[in-house]
Amino acid sequence: KDIPWMVRNAMFELKTGRPRPVEIEIPRDILPAQDQVDIIKVPESVPVVLPDKDQITQAASLLTGAKNPVIWAGGGVLCSDATDALTLVAEKLNAPVITTAEGKGSIRGDHRLDLGVCYAGYGPNSILHGADMILAVGSRLLSFAMDSISSSLSQKLIHIDVDSTEIGRNYASRLGIVSDARAALKLLGDTLPAKSQSTWKSDELDKIRGDVMEHLESLAPLQLSLIRTIRQELKEDDIFIPGVENVAHWGHLTYPVLQPHTYLNTGYFATLGYSFPTALGAKVGNPNKNVVVTCGDGGFMYCLTDLATAVQEKINIVVIVFVNNAYGASLHDQHVRFESRVFGTQLQNPNFANIAREFGAEGIKLSSPDELKNVLRTALEPGRDVPTVIEVPLPVMLAPFQETPKIS
Repeated sequence: KDIPWMVRNAMFELKTGRPRPVEIEIPRDILPAQDQVDIIKVPESVPVVLPDKDQITQAASLLTGAKNPVIWAGGGVLCSDATDALTLVAEKLNAPVITTAEGKGSIRGDHRLDLGVCYAGYGPNSILHGADMILAVGSRLLSFAMDSISSSLSQKLIHIDVDSTEIGRNYASRLGIVSDARAALKLLGDTLPAKSQSTWKSDELDKIRGDVMEHLESLAPLQLSLIRTIRQELKEDDIFIPGVENVAHWGHLTYPVLQPHTYLNTGYFATLGYSFPTALGAKVGNPNKNVVVTCGDGGFMYCLTDLATAVQEKINIVVIVFVNNAYGASLHDQHVRFESRVFGTQLQNPNFANIAREFGAEGIKLSSPDELKNVLRTALEPGRDVPTVIEVPLPVMLAPFQETPKIS
């Protein structure tokens, strides 16, 4: 008789607070039992965690008086559909926006105030040193960039998060506000005056963006070229799902997200193998949008047999498999950190294009990364009802977290 209540409570937990999985544990001896139960009626809406109005007024005062305000946007902005509210606050404050990899899409990637992502020690980190107020929204603040200014955060950090346990967990803040991101940003936007005291200039922000991109281009020209190709071939509302592989790591820093919920990554767990099945679900939920997913060869092997489901259900996504015959990041670590004691990181791969065709999908094996553009364009043409697997050869290359970060 407890089961209906537990299921109802689980659904409530899924839809409130910080999104995360919910487990229901039912002992095995209870599963086959039968009884009369009362079905609990599900309410039409769930309560939203609203901000304290006095705290929002205080935040508005601190931010309006700042000469160099900066906004730090995490995945919570997307979870609460707060992108429009965040953009309005940024424009009223004339505050540049930095996002986490999970927060990509919180503001349009081509907006004049978007500075990109701080990830693995790279990105517009230096702007945080010059900020006199930082508004962090929907983020747990797990970042190398924050580490570099941790001593001053207690004086200039305003932290908004729906989960009260995250406020002050990693860094002390001047003002912590427990609230749904959209509710807090909407009220903050309504409270802010039309003009702030921000002194940020457009050419100053353009130079920061340009310097960061120039530096990243010097480190990973091939990876950035592949990311540009994918972005150019997708429409604004098409969905890109980066896997846990080298090109995707650099894509966190450089792929411009133009609409929210069109860039789905694994988050800070870096779950190898997640991207292909995630892409299948994204396509089923968005049948009229193109869905492109990248996988490493090791990660694709985790769920390769899902090709059978994709063909059977006519889930026509495009899978780009980057093949370097290794768990590349771990292989690099073994060479650099463990005196080249290589174990379990070199892969004996099949021909992925041939396997795709055996399942009934389209399979294409490239001889060079330069061939991706035209092949991807053809794969995205309308009228296809099976998935396409594109196998792309790559060398083993350094990931951004294996480079030596330079604060840009």
